[in-house]
Amino acid sequence: MVKQHIRSYARWLPALIVAMTLVTILIGGLAIHYVETSLVTSSGKSLSLAAVDIADKLDLLMIERYGDIQMLSKSLVFQRHERAAMEQRLIALLETHPVYLWAGVTDAEGRVLVATEETSKGRDLSGEPGFLAVRAGQRAVVQDAAPDEEGILAVMFVSPIHDAHGAFVGTVMSRVGLPVLEDAFARSVMALQAQWGTGARIEYQFLDHEGNLFVDSWLREEGRVNLKQMGIPSVQLLDTAPAGFVEEQHGRRQVAVVTGYAQTKGLEGLKGLRWGVLVRVDRSDILASIRTLMWRVGAAGSIIFLPLVGVLIWSIIRLTHSWAEAEEERTRAQAAERKFHALLEMAPDAIVMSDAEGTIVLTNRQADLIFGYPAGQLLGQAIEILVPESVRDIHRAHRARFHESPQTRPMGKSLRLTGRRKDGTLFPIDTSLSYVETAGGALAMAVVRDMSQQQMQEAERERLSRDIRLLLDSTSGGLCGVDLQGLCTFINRAGAELLGYQPDELLGRNLHELIHHSHEDGSPYLLDENPVYRACQAGQGCQIESEMLWRRDGTSFPCEIASRPFYERGVLKGAGVTFADITERKQARQELLKAKELAEASARAKSEFLATMSHEIRTPMNGVIGMTGLLLDTDLTSEQREFAETVRNCGDHLLAVINDILDFSKIESGKMNFEIIDFDLRTAVDESVDLLAERASSKGVNLACLFYADVPTALRGDPGRLRQILVNLLGNAIKFTAQGDVVLSVTLLHHTETEATVRFAVQDTGIGLSPDAQEHLFQSFTQADSSTTRKFGGTGLGLAISKQLTELMGGHIGVDSRLGEGSTFWFTIQLGKQSEATASASAMASQDLHGLQLCIVDESPINQRILESYATNWGARCLIAEDGRQALAVLRKAAAQGGACDFAIINMQLPGIDGMELARAIKADPVLAPTRLVLLTSQGQRGDAQAAHTAGYAAYLRRPVREAQLYACLTTVLTPSAPATACEGQSAGRTARPALVTRHSLAEATARATVRILVAEDNVINQKVAVRMLEKLGYRVDVAANGLEALDALRRIPYAAVLMDCQMPEMDGFAATAEIRKREALSVKRETQDEMRKTREALGVRGEASSSAPYPLPLTPHRLPIIAMTANALKEDRARCLAAGMDDYLSKPVQSKVLAEILGRWIGAPASISGSTGDHPLLSTSGGTAC
Repeated sequence: MVKQHIRSYARWLPALIVAMTLVTILIGGLAIHYVETSLVTSSGKSLSLAAVDIADKLDLLMIERYGDIQMLSKSLVFQRHERAAMEQRLIALLETHPVYLWAGVTDAEGRVLVATEETSKGRDLSGEPGFLAVRAGQRAVVQDAAPDEEGILAVMFVSPIHDAHGAFVGTVMSRVGLPVLEDAFARSVMALQAQWGTGARIEYQFLDHEGNLFVDSWLREEGRVNLKQMGIPSVQLLDTAPAGFVEEQHGRRQVAVVTGYAQTKGLEGLKGLRWGVLVRVDRSDILASIRTLMWRVGAAGSIIFLPLVGVLIWSIIRLTHSWAEAEEERTRAQAAERKFHALLEMAPDAIVMSDAEGTIVLTNRQADLIFGYPAGQLLGQAIEILVPESVRDIHRAHRARFHESPQTRPMGKSLRLTGRRKDGTLFPIDTSLSYVETAGGALAMAVVRDMSQQQMQEAERERLSRDIRLLLDSTSGGLCGVDLQGLCTFINRAGAELLGYQPDELLGRNLHELIHHSHEDGSPYLLDENPVYRACQAGQGCQIESEMLWRRDGTSFPCEIASRPFYERGVLKGAGVTFADITERKQARQELLKAKELAEASARAKSEFLATMSHEIRTPMNGVIGMTGLLLDTDLTSEQREFAETVRNCGDHLLAVINDILDFSKIESGKMNFEIIDFDLRTAVDESVDLLAERASSKGVNLACLFYADVPTALRGDPGRLRQILVNLLGNAIKFTAQGDVVLSVTLLHHTETEATVRFAVQDTGIGLSPDAQEHLFQSFTQADSSTTRKFGGTGLGLAISKQLTELMGGHIGVDSRLGEGSTFWFTIQLGKQSEATASASAMASQDLHGLQLCIVDESPINQRILESYATNWGARCLIAEDGRQALAVLRKAAAQGGACDFAIINMQLPGIDGMELARAIKADPVLAPTRLVLLTSQGQRGDAQAAHTAGYAAYLRRPVREAQLYACLTTVLTPSAPATACEGQSAGRTARPALVTRHSLAEATARATVRILVAEDNVINQKVAVRMLEKLGYRVDVAANGLEALDALRRIPYAAVLMDCQMPEMDGFAATAEIRKREALSVKRETQDEMRKTREALGVRGEASSSAPYPLPLTPHRLPIIAMTANALKEDRARCLAAGMDDYLSKPVQSKVLAEILGRWIGAPASISGSTGDHPLLSTSGGTAC
């Protein structure tokens, strides 16, 4: 108990020593702080007294100089301006008082009369502040420190001179240099230096009342530093306290200093300049002496105190160390005991220890679990309780012999033994015996392992081995293993039978020499050439699709071989090889190849049949549809017109079915090709809408196109396939819409520098689709339901073709629809951008309509939106009205505000007041009459144009109207160039009105009446159809029956273009085209030679012309546009025509609109029935009348 108390006290001794040391250090620190504070305060007072002493001396010095200048000014010599005497007095003044730098006398105007320096005489000092102050106040003044001509800071004293009558006659001036003032306080600085030693750094500074430094004893920064602006605390205190000291941070050296400060106050009449005096010393210099003393005292104390503390600490450490060693030894023993028991408990096997009498003295938890006893129940029991009763006597004998001659026996070195659990069950065990000597005597330690699980695993491994062998033997293919030398290590029964051997006959033999020794032709197959052997040696897998193996009987068979390496503990041991007979597979492949060749031959025959049938069907169809169209343009009775329209509709429907079948066939056979050409997207969209405008108008459906301004128009792709998709979707929308709108919207999804993804959406107000119908809508030969097919007709191929075309063009197609509310069919395609793309709409960004105001009168929001977008692109302003009454109100309001509308674009069908009545109301109002009126209608009838002209309209257009067409119409109305003509029924005395602008007059304005077209066609009906169509478009036409006649006609007449049939007698279109291109090449060559000859003659060069002429002239080749006009409608036919030298392709039956568009593209004139097809505005007008 006492020992524990001593050890407890010993633990506290180090803490007590540390605490005493800390208290001593704290008391010493406080004492040092008190002494330092007292010393700094005493030194600060000394510095403050020194600063006051210096300030007083400065005041006294300034008073003396002030008195000197006053005495001089009152002298009679100066009053009388005796120059020689004044100069002598001034020189005597400088000799008596060296503080003066300069002295002089001025007259009343400030000019120097005499001075101590010759260079100063005659100077004008009237602008000096001191002179001005004296002349104004008639009293002596002191001018604050300022640099003189040499840059020396000086104080100027100025005193007035009065004559005997008291009149101001001049001044006396003197300058006192500030650097010499430092002598005035040298004694004060020397006294401080003696107080702190020669090592102390004492600084002093003079500064004016604004803080500007003009004397600096250390850094000599006179006139360059303002200490007040730097925020120096001592300078700030000068304005609040006349004298004192302060501890602060040095502004430039960043060290702690003590600064004494004082301010001059002046004496008698001189009130002083309020100069500041600063005297400072580094705080470290003040405390240098006391700190040295403290260090000495501390060192002496440490010499005495530290050894005593060290001896005490050493004794405590030794005592504590001895106690710790004993405690550590006891702890190690306890830890070893705990570790031993822990190891026993953690051992995976049972551990049983018994003495020489066979009594169990120690068991672990695993022993209790294996033998089924509760924890601790085996202790004190005989060891024989753990063995079967039948062998207990034998066990006792073995135990006695072991203790007589103990020998360690490891596990697995004896026969399998049997253990007995508490419940009497027996189980296989394995044991190891060890002999252990302890303080209590010798012990036998047995480690017992339950072998039940191991026996079960061995049985399971044997079963799996049998199953694997059976599985390998049951496989149809061969499977074998080879080592690194190529020897067979195992092979399944199927592989051995495939080779004609028994499995045991192949084990250990070289398989390459046995079954892989020769090629198919019998030549030797070297081992190094065998890819399977090489892959095995490299530790890699190998796959051979066709190889030859040899059977035991000498026959060979083709097989497929695959090998994979296998490793054992990371070491390559060999490879597993699988092989299979592929004789039947090769035969099947040959049969498949034959079937493929037959299928290709059948496809070629099908394509040739389709081409022939297309030609044979389209040729008469061209005559039927063409002649029917010409017939409808003649005067017919209503019954005859009905019959003719029925014939044309049937022909159009039959042609559409033929086209769908051909396209579907080409897509199915994978022969659908796309051409990538430059085209204008806006034009392609407008052409698609124009093709269906008449059909929509006949049903009373409003067909409109909304083309967003950000969509690029100069693109690359296949415009023909794009028009095919658009026409299909628009045609379906019109077909299934009884009334309302069909709107095509074109938007830009995203784009890069080279590509653009464009979205097209066709929205209608038709019957709509149910969700079930939408699921199979794009399947071949499928429509929404059977009733739809019966009511509206159709094959169901259109949408299927459109889907496949869209996907081939890198896009998608889909539908959003609700039954009874309408549908929106949309698709996206990827198109390339032209290298120098320029939006077509930019061509219409003309100043012709810029700034004009348009009034749009239409009840349809979509029509309003489209027309408004057109006007925005042109730079025009828009007003919107939904009916006639609102239109009149809008027009009158705009006119009243001084912004009358230039145009009113009016829909024919308006609620309440229709377009005709609205026009008459506008023209009847004198304020609104100047507004130009344009009528748009979707249901035009014969006579509507005349009625519109009579009502006051300047233009009449059928919907849908293109942006370019409307632009051309407005510019034509805005700037009429044709003379006005009177309509029929007008009297000669009435003023003629300008002709009505219609789509026909716009087309006629640009038609080329003198352009001649040559038609090469052998079929008489097709000749008539082509001639009538071309004449209606305004062209002159000649006909040739074959290629020879066409060549002869071209030799005599310069045609603008040729429509060439491909299949003609005597000379077909391909041969004729080749001959035309050959003649063009010869013509260009002759023109080139003629131009080179003329150039040589002009240059004076003689001799024959050579290909290396010094100045070749650039020539433009003359290429005649040749347009194929054939009934062959397949893609291969088009490619063949273009390869033969033709420029474009027109399939029969020919449609007038398509013909006009193609001719307009190649001849350069927009000769379309529906108006201008180009993007550029038409600025000319028709010269005819509309009567």
